Amino acid sequence: MFTRTRAQEVRHSTGYVVGVLDRTTVQYSDPTCIATISVDFGPRTAIYAGTLSVESTGLSGTVSRPNEADIMSRILGGLEAMSLACDVINPDASGKERHCRESRE
Repeated sequence: MFTRTRAQEVRHSTGYVVGVLDRTTVQYSDPTCIATISVDFGPRTAIYAGTLSVESTGLSGTVSRPNEADIMSRILGGLEAMSLACDVINPDASGKERHCRESRE
């Protein structure tokens, strides 16, 4: 369950936050890490999976850090909670883009 905390930010009931940083970047944060990813906003928001960058906050404690697949899923869920239709784009081995997953509509 998401709650809108600002115009372009939502917080999940488990504590992580997904928000729009600028016109090409979305940020994910939780107590263990901060991640950014490149996006193109439009009628359907393109999320470029190959650009995911995750940094530790150094506050791991007893909380385990989510893996990249979980972070991607959480980012997608957060954007959908902001009523954005999304497509995740993954480059294939040749560098061409291919659809990885479409949003749950």
